Amino acid sequence: MRTMGQKMAFAYMVLVSVGLLTILLWGSVVRAATAPEFDITITPSQVVTPNTSVIFQVVPKNFFSASTTFSWFVGTKSSPALSGVGKSSYTFKTTGFLGAFPITVRVAPEGLALGERVSGVIVMPDDTITDGPAIPGGGLDFGSVKSNFTITAVPQNPHAGESVELSIETFAFDSRSARFTWRVDGKTQKDASGLGKTDYSFVAGAAGTTHSVRVDVVTPEGIANSKTLTVPVVDLAFYWWSNTSIPLWYKGKALPTKGSSVSVMALTNGQPISAYNWSINNNPSFKSTLRVFTYVPQLTGLRDNISLEILNSAKNLKKERGVTIVPTEMAVHIYATGPLEGTVFTEALSAFTGSSHSSYDLIAEPFFFIEGSPKDLAYVWTVGDKTVTEETDREKKRVLTVKTEDPTSGPVIASVRVESTSPRSAPITVPFSIGVRN
Repeated sequence: MRTMGQKMAFAYMVLVSVGLLTILLWGSVVRAATAPEFDITITPSQVVTPNTSVIFQVVPKNFFSASTTFSWFVGTKSSPALSGVGKSSYTFKTTGFLGAFPITVRVAPEGLALGERVSGVIVMPDDTITDGPAIPGGGLDFGSVKSNFTITAVPQNPHAGESVELSIETFAFDSRSARFTWRVDGKTQKDASGLGKTDYSFVAGAAGTTHSVRVDVVTPEGIANSKTLTVPVVDLAFYWWSNTSIPLWYKGKALPTKGSSVSVMALTNGQPISAYNWSINNNPSFKSTLRVFTYVPQLTGLRDNISLEILNSAKNLKKERGVTIVPTEMAVHIYATGPLEGTVFTEALSAFTGSSHSSYDLIAEPFFFIEGSPKDLAYVWTVGDKTVTEETDREKKRVLTVKTEDPTSGPVIASVRVESTSPRSAPITVPFSIGVRN
């Protein structure tokens, strides 16, 4: 006969045994849970061009999408906004980056085990897309997919002496845990290489040279890959001129005015350029593919922003730059000529003062009239209330001879009016005073 203590001990052993059996049986059930079965469709294709929307759709075989949780990943980065219950499709928008991009989906159906599948998309240039498979035998090379990256240079085509910022862009692996080796023109950059070293900068060399940048990577999974980027050094400058006139002694630039012609020439230091894409004020109707861009300013005082994009025949050289041109007003300035001093061009006059009983010549100099018009300019001088009409030669009429009297007579108000007869322009009147010093 068992004692009460023996009975309780036996019951406890039975309960423990049943519990262990239950745990073992439950573990067997968990381990034996059915795996989810599904396919993935890719629309429009697994190989696409940049700026294309690619739809990945899970097609279940033994579960229902409506009650299943889907988790989507691009490379190692999750997309929480596009994941969740019933979210069986994912739209991936390709950018300008070329290469392979892995897309992973994890499914958690009710009553089934977890499932995961890696798919992906390859982005290639327009002229390389064919109807054949992405690689021989079809499908994606997932070693390349899982180690894919892009080298980015800013700017892509620097000018001589400009700093170039290089960086690694990737969706395929955790760049913080990957090992990078940077090489520029065949020389290993030891200080810039190592774990998580995704950035490097260097100074561009002489114009016309080309730098070769190579990056070797070993991903956290031990997959090795290499990429090379070519960085051409291009000096893009501008020389511009207008068809306006300036005096021969003037050392400044002939500035454009409303209605004049302005020409802008691109200077590329001998680089072989096949396309010049010009525009003005972002207006697509003003386009040119020539080295020289010519336009006619329509307004005075407003900035004309001229921009240029240059390309070579291989389209691996691209550079953009702009120049701002501000049309000005036509002008007339007056300068004095004396018997001893000659003509003083350092200062335009608004008031002239000469010695008494002396003779001086005042010269009206036109600035920024349309080229060819100086010979067609008409000058009308007025002194006091009288118009000077003695001189008939147009070139000589730009000179006014002043004979001063006694200083007691006081200053006299005078002016010169200048206008172009071909092409016709609005007259410009310049007032000034004539006085006599004691």
